[in-house]
Amino acid sequence: MVSAHFLLSSSCLFLLQQSLASSEGSAGFPPALLVTPTREAQGGPWQRHEQVPWSLRLPLVRTSPVATNGVTITAIQASGSIVKAFQRIEFQVALDQVISRPYETDPTLGGLDLQATLTAPSGAIWQIAGFYDGSTTPGIWKVRFCPDEISSTSWQVLITARSSSSTSSLTSGFLCQGLSSGVINHGWARIHTTGLQFSYDGSWFWGLGHNTGWQSQVESPSASVMAAHGENLLSFWMAEPWELQVTDGNPAHTVLPSRAPLETANIGIGIYNQDACSYLDGVVADAEAAGIYLVPTLWAHDEAQDAAAPFGNGSWSNNAYSLICSSPTDFFTIQDVSGQPTPSWHYQQNRYRYIAARWACSPAIIGWVGMDEIDGTVGASLSQSQSWCLGMRQALSSWDPYRTASSGAYPLVVTKTDTTSSDAMTWAAFLDLKACDSYMSDASTAAISSTITGETATMLSLGKPCFHGEFGAALTAGDAATVSQPDHLRHGIMAALTAGASWSPLLWTDGGQFPLVGDGSSLGSSLLSQFQFIANFTANLPMLGDPTLQPLSVTFSTSSVKGQGRIRTDATAGFLWLYANSSLSLLSHPRLTISSVAAGNFAISWYDVTSGNSIPLQTVSTIAVPLGLQTTNTLSLDLPASSSSDLALQFFLQGATTASSTGTNGTSSGTTSGTSTSNTTAGSTSTSGTSSGTSSSNGGSMSSSGSHCGLGVAGMSFLLLIYWRNRRLRS
Repeated sequence: MVSAHFLLSSSCLFLLQQSLASSEGSAGFPPALLVTPTREAQGGPWQRHEQVPWSLRLPLVRTSPVATNGVTITAIQASGSIVKAFQRIEFQVALDQVISRPYETDPTLGGLDLQATLTAPSGAIWQIAGFYDGSTTPGIWKVRFCPDEISSTSWQVLITARSSSSTSSLTSGFLCQGLSSGVINHGWARIHTTGLQFSYDGSWFWGLGHNTGWQSQVESPSASVMAAHGENLLSFWMAEPWELQVTDGNPAHTVLPSRAPLETANIGIGIYNQDACSYLDGVVADAEAAGIYLVPTLWAHDEAQDAAAPFGNGSWSNNAYSLICSSPTDFFTIQDVSGQPTPSWHYQQNRYRYIAARWACSPAIIGWVGMDEIDGTVGASLSQSQSWCLGMRQALSSWDPYRTASSGAYPLVVTKTDTTSSDAMTWAAFLDLKACDSYMSDASTAAISSTITGETATMLSLGKPCFHGEFGAALTAGDAATVSQPDHLRHGIMAALTAGASWSPLLWTDGGQFPLVGDGSSLGSSLLSQFQFIANFTANLPMLGDPTLQPLSVTFSTSSVKGQGRIRTDATAGFLWLYANSSLSLLSHPRLTISSVAAGNFAISWYDVTSGNSIPLQTVSTIAVPLGLQTTNTLSLDLPASSSSDLALQFFLQGATTASSTGTNGTSSGTTSGTSTSNTTAGSTSTSGTSSGTSSSNGGSMSSSGSHCGLGVAGMSFLLLIYWRNRRLRS
């Protein structure tokens, strides 16, 4: 029989004894169930439908911790002497003794505090944590780092091991020469106002991708296939909460321990699943190689769901913290009545430090979801939930200098879902990144664009970068008349793009009502193709993600057409998305007018995002239109004859460059728009159906005949897009 030793502080042992005394069951533990979830059609609670034996929990051996004393670093071995900027360098650290609790950072509790101080050629100081990699035999102490300064002068490295009675240090060094040739070479994404800006080249991030959640293979499809189809962003749960870390002989459990949680009740708290860690190492490496950015979810709501949870009983019994917490309420509590860290919080801090030490150096990681849909747990209703969220943010940022902005802002978010919580868009405004999960319109293609646009506007009003962590179309037989894919996906993404979101809403893919992307089925292939069509368009928008872009002022000659877009502050470039109730060819000479643009000749580029087809470039001159005592320049043009009802449009002033210190979305590149011509306010076109309107919120708004889709002029170098969509309005 396998055993595990849980070396706990006296306060932790007392809490555990009290918990066991109050609810003793078989083998000294209360009975429990482990579950596999499915989402209801309306994005509701998770359902339990699988039972596995509780007996797989290992017995708790109550032993007192033995302090770590007199540790000496005997050698340091670097993975190389020369590394390129934003490539990983790893230092293996040899010690003169075995550490009894290698995942504990407090030497008085049998752990080790391993840190590294790195001094850049410029004199900048980096303080990071080391970690124990137990995926090999024997395990190896490591320090991981990615340098950002290229120089002929060496980086200096001081690695220190602190035990309870002494401190031991050794030095090393390396050269950083040249920039990584990979696509992940812009630096780390850091929050700047309502955008994410890369630390190295100042470009802005905008992502396009999906969320694989609990899938047994995080890469569904592979990172290379995603990149080949234009995706550059993947979100996922760090674990399948209901999976055991050991094989239990049940043939129904086919998932390997590599997707079991980092800590499980049957192995013990403070003992990290190295199969899972090794697997995540591979996911990060694949992402770096393919140019895919990652948003890992550190805690799935299922991990904190017991019988009292709003979403119903989940995988709390498989959570190692259930060993020392009487309920999830204790899990969310970071201080006891005397103001001291709770046992749960002590272990959580160790965990967050380990995550930062092992993976934070990778520029592929854009940010973290601390917990998704916390409103499915008791955590959302607790007064201490804000302290828990802020504590997690502080614990991560203190060991993650890569993503911490000069302002102190850090890309961590905790989400709610709009079907469960009316405050999903405004909750956790105390964090620096904002997101919500949206299933309000999962049964309506007609409604998804207005839902995403409105929720994005609300989140942007908080002054934070924002996105939707999950959304999708619930493909059930009863909703076939009102929702379809990939139409729903296209409308959601284009709405977010033109409303100012930091990246696309992430398509939820659970393999059930929410199909997988690129799984070989015709639907999966169509979803993958839809990403490609949109990516082909956004690749020509090098400043996508720039938070200074503003809503576009646009009107249409017919109420059958709606649309929204963004424009630069100098009004020389922008993009627009259009959609209609029927194909464009059925409308009688539809026109659009864009107000408040710069004077001159504009190149107009149309794109059919439903099929990936481009439409020949046009050149249109602005005309001066009196507006009160002033004059404004407008662009007025006919919509091209097309059988599609979804079109995308880019417009840019000829001679103006589209490249500057903004924008990367996978394959963006700067270009110069044609040859320079003299500006003119003369034009043969006439305006139709125009009117002046009031400005909208920063998130933009829908516009039809005689009304504006927001107030125009903003941004930096940008392009305009119009997107024409064929969709059937829900009666």
